[in-house]
Amino acid sequence: VSMINDMLAAKSCPFVGHEMSDIRQESGCTIFLGFTSNMISSGVRENIKFIVKENLVDVLVTTCGAIEEDIMKCLAPHQIGRFDFDGKTLRSKGLNRIGNLIVPNKNYELFEQWLIPILNFMYDEQMENKEI
Repeated sequence: VSMINDMLAAKSCPFVGHEMSDIRQESGCTIFLGFTSNMISSGVRENIKFIVKENLVDVLVTTCGAIEEDIMKCLAPHQIGRFDFDGKTLRSKGLNRIGNLIVPNKNYELFEQWLIPILNFMYDEQMENKEI
């Protein structure tokens, strides 16, 4: 905690000897926040949103590994559960836990029904053009 407080203090001090014409004034510390995409899906989204809105970080670095989860959320809803739900018990009921999100098997099936025709089309197109 003390290191984070030191970084935030340095971030609030202007960087001496260098003027920036940017929207944001350069400071004595640039804070990066790195996280994997599953952090958003697993319920930490609001914490990250708060950190960004409060200008506590300068740079976000993440992955897009959860794009399938975003598409699935468009096809069917997920439910908010709890982090301590037992995965084995949920699985026996046809449910999956991603952090505190509960995703029915049906959502994965809908995703596959949406994605497989696209992949098949791409494959056929590549075969036809001899690009494989």
